[in-house]
Amino acid sequence: MPYTISDECRADYDQLIDTIVPHAQNMIRKYRDLVPVGAAVCEDGKFELLAGYTGDEVGSTEDVERLVIAGLRQSVKSGKYRSTAIAVQMREIRRQEMKPTPAIKVILESTLGPPVYVYVPYERKWLRGADFDKPFLSPGKALVFDDSKEVS
Repeated sequence: MPYTISDECRADYDQLIDTIVPHAQNMIRKYRDLVPVGAAVCEDGKFELLAGYTGDEVGSTEDVERLVIAGLRQSVKSGKYRSTAIAVQMREIRRQEMKPTPAIKVILESTLGPPVYVYVPYERKWLRGADFDKPFLSPGKALVFDDSKEVS
């Protein structure tokens, strides 16, 4: 069922996607892995990119994801952010019209509209990093804006 997103929400989501997806793609090309990363649009329209640091040289992606979500939640609660994004790596995504493949998953949330997931499937290449397919969207569920949800 399609739903509508306000122009302001769409502008925030576009800005977040245009920043976080290329960053995630570069990490996968260079390191063959994606450490979760976040981004946000502040109430005043300014943009911030966020990362988590566990204190270890190489923290687990789950621990980094928890830190990024916790930081975003804290700033959302304080009224600093109106829209957020988190990019994580999915080991495998399945769709009817494509074979199972890894993907970047971007979780978009906003006070201005409904949450949305953006998926960017890709195929790992031996010498060239990765080839990325066209992104697609699906309705999402709140994670940052609903702090009752456990982060797994």
